[in-house]
Amino acid sequence: MITDKTLGFFNHLRRKLENLASSSILKGQGDLACINANF
Repeated sequence: MITDKTLGFFNHLRRKLENLASSSILKGQGDLACINANF
């Protein structure tokens, strides 16, 4: 059963990921390649 708290947590995570992705794209493909290589 998913509670409101869990839903809020997932929404929060998704926003963080979206912010990370957009800032990475803004910084350029070179940085993105570096980040991908680190994972």
